[in-house]
Amino acid sequence: RNTVLGTATGCAIVVLMIISSVQVGYWKDSVRLFEHALAVTKNNYLAHNILGTALNERKEVKKAMAHFTEALRIRPDYVEAHNNLGLALASQGRVREAISHYSEALRRSPDHLETLNNMGIALASQGRVREAIAHYSRALSIKPDYEDALNNLGLALASQGKMDGAILHYRRALQINPDNVKVKNNLGIALMDTGKLDKAIISFLEALDMKPDCAEAHNNLGMSLARLGKLGPAADSFRKALRIDPDNATVQNNMGLALTALGDREGALVHFQNALRLRPDYADARRNMEAMRGATGGH
Repeated sequence: RNTVLGTATGCAIVVLMIISSVQVGYWKDSVRLFEHALAVTKNNYLAHNILGTALNERKEVKKAMAHFTEALRIRPDYVEAHNNLGLALASQGRVREAISHYSEALRRSPDHLETLNNMGIALASQGRVREAIAHYSRALSIKPDYEDALNNLGLALASQGKMDGAILHYRRALQINPDNVKVKNNLGIALMDTGKLDKAIISFLEALDMKPDCAEAHNNLGMSLARLGKLGPAADSFRKALRIDPDNATVQNNMGLALTALGDREGALVHFQNALRLRPDYADARRNMEAMRGATGGH
């Protein structure tokens, strides 16, 4: 039988990490500015940290880590640099090292909100969800309107199947910022997973009203419509998602399933093949493709 539709999580279940101490966008030429600062000063740990933050924003992660490391050489107790180095390490998949720096930051400053949130993210990524929940909850005990921690706690609870709790925290986050597309999408997923399809569709449509190019919301809207048996509109949603993100294997597979249900077997086969081209180990797409080939006589 065909495999169940998959939820897209790119702008949906996106955890919200925080870089400490500066808003990089404020500095239009921050890299040049703080490179100059370092050229004319010595042991300037603040400039190293800010330059590292700017480089990290530009995806120059290795250079960023070098500056965070230098900031910590100059001042080993610099909490913001520990947090930022942890964030950079986590982005490179070096989660254990990231946790080490988050732990050091929290040892020195137990109430550091951004680090509590980032530690929760790192722990959750390793399956240590209970510990992650404890860190998000600690952050929220300090700042109850901490939008990012509310969203991330919702994600953690959802991963445990505690959908009512997840929905509650997403809604609290949206009370603080009604225009948060990611949280709207996460709320929609939780509503969809609890069978509240009409409400899920409303949440996805609201997300798309704010961000029409959110491929994940288009995909998830398509999933909700498909579960209601509205296969034509579901396929339209998957098409919109693929126009935005044609390399999304999950959406390719979902489109194949929708076309299968609509009787377009040749079209479905193309999308299953696309999904496998993009992700060769995608077991669901492979099963769907093999089932489709069997139904069409192996062509």
